Amino acid sequence: MELTLAQHNLFRAVAELSYVIAQADNQFMAEEVQAFKKAIHDELGKHSWLAENRFDILQDIGDLDSAYRSVLFFIKQNRQGLTPELIDKFIRILTRVAEVAGIVDEERELLQRFEHDIRIIYQQNFQKPIA
Repeated sequence: MELTLAQHNLFRAVAELSYVIAQADNQFMAEEVQAFKKAIHDELGKHSWLAENRFDILQDIGDLDSAYRSVLFFIKQNRQGLTPELIDKFIRILTRVAEVAGIVDEERELLQRFEHDIRIIYQQNFQKPIA
């Protein structure tokens, strides 16, 4: 299966959000990196390199809330590539990263926020503008 440009971009976005989740508890651990890489290989298969590449080059994302908003904006721009299956894969990847050292409140809140926000973005694909 070939990916669309939107799907390429969405895979990169989930990597950036995984990085945000890993940083949420102020403890970025090697185990979180390993969990992320295993999760994307399991969930994204041969296309996992797109997410892995983005995760590896992230250096300093600054404020986590700003990074989160940036990721959501990027997802909105590429929402035509979203599917329910892809959303579920993204949630599983993020959860696996968060679970490495036990999910702390900040990570749980980010996961819940993301699941809510991405489902709204997906639903917006099917709403027609009011004329």
